[in-house]
Parts: sequence; structure tokens; C-alpha cells
Amino acid sequence: MKRKTIIIAATALGLTALATTVTLAHGRGMHMGMGYGPGAMQDSGMMSGYGFGKHFGKGNCQSNQVLETPLTTDDVRAQLEQKLKWRGNDRLKVGDVKEIDDKTIIAEIVTVDDSLVRKIQIDKATGRRSPVN
Repeated sequence: MKRKTIIIAATALGLTALATTVTLAHGRGMHMGMGYGPGAMQDSGMMSGYGFGKHFGKGNCQSNQVLETPLTTDDVRAQLEQKLKWRGNDRLKVGDVKEIDDKTIIAEIVTVDDSLVRKIQIDKATGRRSPVN
């Protein structure tokens, strides 16, 4: 009887330790405060993740969190130029960056001969980016 109690207690303790480890690894412990760093790539090939400059770390640009201050065309241009520099493609550059209304900025990525590669729509309040078709 004593041996059976020890085996059950050891099994329960082992399962509790395993559950605690899994919870810490996937819960707050391991990922708290972490995200996909500056300009993490997404399927569209453009930026997501945290912004740069005065907005760095202020909110995930791919969520609906509102930035402390809205993005400006200069902020967007600087972010995109930094991202293109980081990627190391000398054939791409930032084209026109225009404010189309009080909530939206449209930016263009072009080749060095000014051929359009991609248009991106940016929400000024959240930094959320989406391709323009």
C-alpha cells in the first residue's frame, strides 16, 4: 500500500511540474514583452511588427493599438527607407509618400528607374499596413 501511494504521489508531482513548465513556456513568462522586432517581414514582403523612430515599441503595428502620436509622411518614409536599407536591395527605393486623408498615408516602393513595385496603405493612428491593389 505504501509503495502504491508513493508511485501515485510521484506521478502527480511529475505531471504538475510538466504542466507548470508548459504554462511558463507558452504563457506570460517566456513571451512577455516580446514581439516580432522592428519591421518583421510578413507574407506581403513589407513591414509589420514594431515601428521605428519615435514610435519604436509604442504598439504593434499589425494590431489595432493606437500609437502615442499619429504617423507622419516623414515617419513612414524613414521607416520604409530603413527597411529597404536593412534588406540590402540597392535596386529598390521609396517613391511617393502621400497623406490621402486624415487617417491614411499611401507609400510607394519603386525601382531605381521609378517603376512601381508596390503601393502600401498605412493607418496613421495604428501604423497598420496593407497592400493597395
